[in-house]
Amino acid sequence: ALGSRPWVGDRRHVAHGLEARGLARPTVALLLALAALPGCLGLFLAPRWPAAAPLGLGTGALLYLALLRWSPAPESIPASPAA
Repeated sequence: ALGSRPWVGDRRHVAHGLEARGLARPTVALLLALAALPGCLGLFLAPRWPAAAPLGLGTGALLYLALLRWSPAPESIPASPAA
């Protein structure tokens, strides 16, 4: 999207954006794990409650999108780590 090749690593990812917002790495990891939790629980509960899978995956997606929206725009995050 920003003219870089997808196979070249950079820091324009949600986790780095949340760090750029001032969150500590353990906090970022916890937030990303919490965003994934509803989807995991939904898939785990799906054999007994079929509606759990789409509900959990949808909730997880909404939480991830909220984190994405809260993190700074990719253009404002340095493409490489500061030396």
